[in-house]
Amino acid sequence: MGIAVVTGSASGIGAAVRARLEKNGDRVIGIDLRNAEIEVDLSTPEGREQSIAQALEACGGSLDRLVVAAGLGAHVSDVLKIASVNYFGAVEVLDGLRGAMEGREAAAA
Repeated sequence: MGIAVVTGSASGIGAAVRARLEKNGDRVIGIDLRNAEIEVDLSTPEGREQSIAQALEACGGSLDRLVVAAGLGAHVSDVLKIASVNYFGAVEVLDGLRGAMEGREAAAA
């Protein structure tokens, strides 16, 4: 049991991972556009910064698990938006929350 952050937690793979983590006793902090503890737009630099700051506050600076599942698919025609979420959203969230996982036993991202 621990604390997990899941991006894309409101639907798809992120929602399934969230449900599994909660079933196993983890407290999950979800990040998504809506229906999440942290509602931000990961396609923008501001949204990514807010997600990191709010996640660090919500977990008290200590995090056991991080699942980066937010992503846009081929149904989105704006390739820059896809790259902003799928690449920059993942890299910046991982980088921003890495410190909260350092020193935690069995931390995983």
